[in-house]
Amino acid sequence: MAVTCGKNRKGDISLTIENIDSNDIEIVVESKYEDLFGKHIRELLRSLATEYELSGIRVTAIDMGAWDYTIRARFKACVDMLKSRCES
Repeated sequence: MAVTCGKNRKGDISLTIENIDSNDIEIVVESKYEDLFGKHIRELLRSLATEYELSGIRVTAIDMGAWDYTIRARFKACVDMLKSRCES
């Protein structure tokens, strides 16, 4: 199961969270600001996955210059979508 939130437009981030066949948390980031903020984005996404007690997931982020609050909002939206699909 995979869910995607966000858009590929300036100032936003597209996040896809999908299940994988391990207990790891895989983070894949594509960003036009990779050299400046790639490490920070990966750390933030890993921190959010831990905060929401998620494991066995791959988070793919396509960043277009999103601020931290946007990344957090998109992540929460994806988690909410995952929860609603699991409850169905």
